[in-house]
Amino acid sequence: VLKNCINSVLAMNYPKDRLEIILVDDHSSDGTVEFIKSFFPEVKIICNNKNLGPAQSRNRGIKYAQGEFLAFLDNDVEVTRNWLYELVKAISEDSSIGICASKLLFKDRKDIINSTGGVMNIYADAWDRGIFEKDIEQYDSQKRVFFGCSAAILVRKDILEKIGYFDSALYIYEDVDLGWRVNLLGYKVYYVPAAVAYHRFGSTIKRDNLKGKYLLERNRIRIMLKNYEGKTLLKNKAGLLKFRLFRFRIHIKSTQHSKLSLFIRALAAWG
Repeated sequence: VLKNCINSVLAMNYPKDRLEIILVDDHSSDGTVEFIKSFFPEVKIICNNKNLGPAQSRNRGIKYAQGEFLAFLDNDVEVTRNWLYELVKAISEDSSIGICASKLLFKDRKDIINSTGGVMNIYADAWDRGIFEKDIEQYDSQKRVFFGCSAAILVRKDILEKIGYFDSALYIYEDVDLGWRVNLLGYKVYYVPAAVAYHRFGSTIKRDNLKGKYLLERNRIRIMLKNYEGKTLLKNKAGLLKFRLFRFRIHIKSTQHSKLSLFIRALAAWG
């Protein structure tokens, strides 16, 4: 998947002298680094000496990057020729935009939506707008959203310097947290439908397992504690508890795992 990702980046309609490509290798053991050195010598490589996860890996890349705008791509994403051009155009025309989100379609079903920007309810349940819907151009208008799926986004570097990069404690939901903090700073997260990319969703991180469910629950709580004011949390505490119990009952009914194991993970997440 990485070969396809980099080839799509190199084929973009964007000036090569204004493009810096940085790969952060998160302590892989499959020959990735050697492969990139052999076939893509123009790519700068940063190697983690242990597995740090996506947030910390992106943060390492940020420190090396020279650009005014930073585009983040997961290795299982392929971009269209005008992807970066459209994102840079949108963010350059409006100084109040902090993040630009892509139109993400599934690689194996290019007529099905993966993300058209993200939304969130008051209990920190976040989801990709339009996910699993058939793409019939219903989301083809530029629009302010709450966050951008980090598989393919563009961010102003100076804003990252102000808010402190990605939260390295989050292995999932780090893009929701980033969008929330950008909004709190007074900037917009903006969906750009002309910036199309294709995602092999879930090829790198499997979320439908006990660890994934634990991380999702824990991180929802973490970003609320971080980003809400105390009085807001107190105001919403009864509804929050009721909603989380409701969600837990749904997980219990639908899980393929042991109900006791899921209950223990939920308690651990809250703890």
